[in-house]
Amino acid sequence: MGRISDLSEPNASSKYVVESGQPLSRSLLWAIQRRYFEDRGIEAWRRNIVPSYITSNPYIAQSYARVVLGYLRDCLPALDPSQPVYLVELGAGGGRFAFHFMRKFEALLAQSPFADLRFCYVLTDLPERNLEFWQQHPALQAWMAAGKLDLARFDAVADREIHLRRAGQTITPGSLKNPLILLANYFFDSIPQDAFHVEEGRLQECRINLTSAQAEPDPTAPEVLPRLMIHFMTQDMDHTGYYHDPDLDAILEQYRTLQDSYLLFPAEGIRLLRELERLAGGRMLLIAGDFGVSSAQEWDHNGAPDIRIHGSISMEVNFHALGAYIQNRGGCFLTPGFFSPFLSVCAFALGEDAQSFTELQLAYTEAIVRGGPNDFFLLKRGMENNFQALNLDEMLGFLRFSGWDGHLFLDYFEALLEKAPAADARRQEEVARALGYLWDNYYHLGEERDLPFNIGVILFRMGRVSEALTYFERSLQYYGPSPSTLYNVALCLTKEGKFTLALERLQEALAIDPQFEPALSLAKEVKKKKGH
Repeated sequence: MGRISDLSEPNASSKYVVESGQPLSRSLLWAIQRRYFEDRGIEAWRRNIVPSYITSNPYIAQSYARVVLGYLRDCLPALDPSQPVYLVELGAGGGRFAFHFMRKFEALLAQSPFADLRFCYVLTDLPERNLEFWQQHPALQAWMAAGKLDLARFDAVADREIHLRRAGQTITPGSLKNPLILLANYFFDSIPQDAFHVEEGRLQECRINLTSAQAEPDPTAPEVLPRLMIHFMTQDMDHTGYYHDPDLDAILEQYRTLQDSYLLFPAEGIRLLRELERLAGGRMLLIAGDFGVSSAQEWDHNGAPDIRIHGSISMEVNFHALGAYIQNRGGCFLTPGFFSPFLSVCAFALGEDAQSFTELQLAYTEAIVRGGPNDFFLLKRGMENNFQALNLDEMLGFLRFSGWDGHLFLDYFEALLEKAPAADARRQEEVARALGYLWDNYYHLGEERDLPFNIGVILFRMGRVSEALTYFERSLQYYGPSPSTLYNVALCLTKEGKFTLALERLQEALAIDPQFEPALSLAKEVKKKKGH
């Protein structure tokens, strides 16, 4: 995590000026941001550099799917069954949220009046490398083949249309017969914003200075970011109408009543909402999850903007300003009603008589406000140091509650490994069933922790050798050969009496690491058994 912005002067160790006196929205920080994502592609998520778990787990996907279904119930009389409903994810990153959402959404549709609904989920992002990754991902192929999932490169700052790669169609104003549904997680925090200070009814512009302890010949290179010191200075504005844009200026003026406060203002986000409204023909739902502020009062006595550095940059989202734009357009703005330092999920709806979206409001209350994604994350976080205290039934219950979350399983793998082998047959059967559900929910990004290997270990320890072998082989498929995985494959084959195959796998393990002791010992044992 990076350093907090402040209002002090650059110190002597940061003598090289990289940028001076720029409005935040025009800072080099955004060029660094853009280049970082284009250069790193999926690696930013694979290595967990960019935080994503809180917005890409099965629980949040289920919550969003329930809200979307509520919105569709409100729209039911006006839906055109001959045309698809488009669900567009902005800044889809690794694609894991889309995978979980599609699974949850299809399951809900099958039990609803929308079982025959035509829909198309569109994964969008800026880096071309991300689109290439999604295009080839095995977990997404069936949906693509069925026309239920498409891809689009979308630049939120510049693009005014969404071109669907696979269908060869373009979403343009007037092209949609049904409302447009948009999903955006950790998106609005990563597009340009402005910063202001309010004191005694006066709005002051915040300008940014960037300095470094060394010369930076390529100031937009991503590796520059951790070296930067970020400073803000304020200056009076000599006019109202800062943006020369009635929509933006009217919302900005609302903040003059704050008391000695700094605030972030999502001018680019509001412009994007305006363009999305145009694309949607005035009928749309946006669900956005981010670290953000949803009421004007939350900015009161707020300090200088906090710019977080985690490979890229992020900062708070002013959901209140985005909601004000939607409300000024006659729309519906839904907020959780509480502050969270981790995740705030807001919903924005436009359409005829948007205030009467009663099903949307009910679904939002049940899926987001009461025990929603933020509360699930807090519960998981609070339990992380106490997994050993859970009994097997409690662990299985939490896995069910999570929607079969592989990340959660890996977190308490050691506790589960300790308790599952000693359990009675009925509970072991439940464990095996749970492990199957976890695998069905698996979306491979190539993170360090190997889910199929760990599933295999638990199954083997419970004596379910043939099932364990399947998962160790899946580990080889996804993660490639390693001495430990090949050894475990050989161990299973030995238990099944397949000594020749076991020796072949052990030889492969020893070719990688000739000193791997478990493989050396097992090879001697297998040769003796084979000799008999």
